[in-house]
Amino acid sequence: PGQMRAVIGTDRWRYTLFQRNIQMPTISKVVLHPDWNTRTAKHDIAMVKVSKPIQFNSRIQPICLPPLDQNPAPGSEATIAGYGFTTENVIARLPTNLKYAKIPIIGNDTCVNTYKKSKIEITDKMICAGSALDGYCVGALKGDSGSALITYNDEGQAIHTGIVSFALTPCHITAAPDVY
Repeated sequence: PGQMRAVIGTDRWRYTLFQRNIQMPTISKVVLHPDWNTRTAKHDIAMVKVSKPIQFNSRIQPICLPPLDQNPAPGSEATIAGYGFTTENVIARLPTNLKYAKIPIIGNDTCVNTYKKSKIEITDKMICAGSALDGYCVGALKGDSGSALITYNDEGQAIHTGIVSFALTPCHITAAPDVY
């Protein structure tokens, strides 16, 4: 952990050392979920502890955590943000700036049925989101793993609702939503 740093306060991942007003505290601890399973992707979450407090300002703000056991309603809108590829063609370059897309939340029943064919279990601790219409996919892609799925409450506060975990690829063939 001591060799890793968090980069906070920028929407660009290249040339971070030359950017002004960013914070780069070292990571002092990584905590994996005790039930993380690499084979099933259950409990696909970890937390990092930074070596010093983060200073909030106009570019750095906290995000709310969701209420326990309350998933967003199917059909509601969410935002995925990440630095992954913007096309399933991985020959393309990764973007320099943070990208985002608005995507629908997919009901768990629909998601379970979609993944059943591939024998991948979707649990009630997972959230599905994204869309595939006419061979065009909107959602997380390669390189977005660990990125945030964000929803907004009635007061307009951002809620860190999920974390990109996995998806069936290629999306334009499987039409499977992403799993968070």
